[in-house]
Amino acid sequence: MTLTWMAAILGAFFIGITFLSNHYGILPSENETVLSQLAHAVFSNGILYYMVQISTFLILILAANTSFADFPRLSSIMAMGGYMPRQLSNRGDKLVFSNGILLLSLFSAVLIIGFGGQTHALIPLYAVGVFLAFTLSQIGIIKHWIDKKGDHWQKSAVINGIGGITTAVVLIVIAGTKFMHGAWLVIIAIPTIVYLTKQVKSHYRSVAAQLSLEAHVTETEFKHHSVIIPISGVQKAVIHAVKYAKALSDDVSAVYVCLDQKKQKEYRTKWQEYGWAFRSSCSNRLTARS
Repeated sequence: MTLTWMAAILGAFFIGITFLSNHYGILPSENETVLSQLAHAVFSNGILYYMVQISTFLILILAANTSFADFPRLSSIMAMGGYMPRQLSNRGDKLVFSNGILLLSLFSAVLIIGFGGQTHALIPLYAVGVFLAFTLSQIGIIKHWIDKKGDHWQKSAVINGIGGITTAVVLIVIAGTKFMHGAWLVIIAIPTIVYLTKQVKSHYRSVAAQLSLEAHVTETEFKHHSVIIPISGVQKAVIHAVKYAKALSDDVSAVYVCLDQKKQKEYRTKWQEYGWAFRSSCSNRLTARS
């Protein structure tokens, strides 16, 4: 019922704006929107005019926020399914999908910079994306009715079929007429994104197959253990770490990257006091063997 009321309100708005725009002879302008011209013609410069402008502004902010609310959630679902990097399913400190928000912000910034901040140049991209989503959703609903059936499913499938055909025709017209005005970007980007998601899924499947225990026949026995300890100097904690490592293996090496020649000599002296070998190279390697 809610969707029915929303559709009725949207239809009333569309028909009303179309009728009044035709009645007042309002035409699209680069300096003022059609809705602003219409509000000027009906309400002049009074408070109602500014209420219309403020309401439009708030609706546009809500529309922009919708992408940042839903794309991170969608990307997290795809990430959990293995079709996008797993990092997109992580929640941040505020329990939102921060990585998805950052990724969308980056793409948005690239588009704004690439098109010089000209919003009208982005309309073909928006239109193609929207009507493609409409078409795919209608086709998906038709498949749902065919698979699940239910009461009056034939009627519902016909209605969705008509909607799908209508949006597909609009999609083809927009993609054809606005191809050189930026629509080509969406037409190229969408198959590329689909291909990349399949490659991500293939990667995760490959990793899962390599880690699977199903093909594991015998356990590998590790007879030799090499222990490498990165250190920043020679002090008590390092000495204890080396002694503990020597209790686990006879092959123990402590690696120290020397940036000061004076420190190198100092550490060499301290190291050799414990009877441990010292091997010098570009990055000094201190070796402790039994």
